[in-house]
Amino acid sequence: MKPCIPHPQRAGLLAILIISMLSACSETPNEPTFPDTSPILESTFREAVDRYLNEWSVYEFITFAQTSWIPFMDSENELGNIAPSLLRKLDGLKLPVRPYSECVVKMGVKHPDFSGKGICIWVANVTFTSRQRAVVYAGYYGDAMGAAGELYELRCEACRWTVVNVRRLFVS
Repeated sequence: MKPCIPHPQRAGLLAILIISMLSACSETPNEPTFPDTSPILESTFREAVDRYLNEWSVYEFITFAQTSWIPFMDSENELGNIAPSLLRKLDGLKLPVRPYSECVVKMGVKHPDFSGKGICIWVANVTFTSRQRAVVYAGYYGDAMGAAGELYELRCEACRWTVVNVRRLFVS
């Protein structure tokens, strides 16, 4: 059996296709941003804050976390800090923002700077469905009776990721 070696013209076409995918939603053709999920995460976090601000009136602060699996469903799973650059972009929201690593998340969200409770907004993963579309599994946790998981659908238009649909998967 002969090994599969692509025809030179097809290989060139494949290289062009890969390069064009990597430059999806970039401001310049040579700036690959397709694998960069930080703009998608920022849009998702901001949408979550806007959607649930009324529900969060009992909370004194927000923390943001990231994980690769479904949080709070698996004891092996761990949440972690989001990138410091993304945390800085989210600072200045209507509630104070604190790094996840400074918070204690056990039957609620606590931080030494506050006497009341906070809320943890988390993202589990980003799945690209095309160059201009992505789906993010995200949610929030306030305490045992205040949590939700949702799918956020985002679209990239004019190099800006915006949430176009949110579907709630669970709530407690």
